[in-house]
Amino acid sequence: MNVLYSTLVVLHLVGMAGILGGVAGELIAKRTGVPTLVLHSSGLQVLTGAALVGIASSGLVAVEPNNVKVAVKLVIALAVLVVAFEAHKPGKLPKAGLPVVGGLALLNVGVAVYW
Repeated sequence: MNVLYSTLVVLHLVGMAGILGGVAGELIAKRTGVPTLVLHSSGLQVLTGAALVGIASSGLVAVEPNNVKVAVKLVIALAVLVVAFEAHKPGKLPKAGLPVVGGLALLNVGVAVYW
């Protein structure tokens, strides 16, 4: 079970890299749209995060989740997913979507590291 948990952690980190890398790439290119990479990566973050909490809560690995922290991170991750989904549609949130997604993703990293 530790191999599965570790694999999910890797995928979770890949999702975060996809979000931040996609946002950075678009900002550097001076584009305002949310690319598909960011949308899919935000979905990957939510799915792998839920799976990690589920495995940790079941007692199958030696990790005890902090449920308040998990709830805060889930709300932020869902906000990232919703904003990315809405901003990915043509004509929706063209200028605000990308910086909001990037800012929320960085906030979630901060919660993960500093809490």
